[in-house]
Amino acid sequence: FFFEEKAELLEELKQLSWREQERQADFDKESDALQRQLQQLEDSLKAAKKLAANQTVELQAQNEALALELQANRRSTEVLRHESAALQEQVASKHRDAEALRKQLREVEDASLSTEAALRSDMEKLKLQSAAAGQELQDAIK
Repeated sequence: FFFEEKAELLEELKQLSWREQERQADFDKESDALQRQLQQLEDSLKAAKKLAANQTVELQAQNEALALELQANRRSTEVLRHESAALQEQVASKHRDAEALRKQLREVEDASLSTEAALRSDMEKLKLQSAAAGQELQDAIK
């Protein structure tokens, strides 16, 4: 009876050992699968970090290029503002010069009209004097 019980216990122990080995094998398989999954996730994370770092570098380079372009555009805009202000001043100066020339022209026209009127008056006086002198000459001849 003792041997039978011992044999049964031994058989039960073997079955327990076999089940434990199966559980251990299943655990090892699961553990290996989880390790592979973890490794894949770590690789994906590394790749994502690398991609993010590369994109960050690219974005920084683009930002720097855009900042330089913006500075150049601002300088260009400032130069254009100064040039525009200078041109506006030149236009205003030309308008002032043109107005001064118009004023001088009016003065010359007015002076010319005055001179013309004076010359006509003098010519009329000369005509009258000439007519009077001619009349005196005719009267003297008669």
